[in-house]
Amino acid sequence: MRATCIIVEDEPLALKRTKSYVQKTPTLKLLGSFENALDALVFLSN
Repeated sequence: MRATCIIVEDEPLALKRTKSYVQKTPTLKLLGSFENALDALVFLSN
């Protein structure tokens, strides 16, 4: 079973590292990454 997730992070290096970690973790499925909470909220609302 895979857990779906998104990343919300405004620091570019932290976003890159977190995204890399999630992509290497077979139990996680990344749906999107966002630099601010408003963009993430719009994504989650749709």
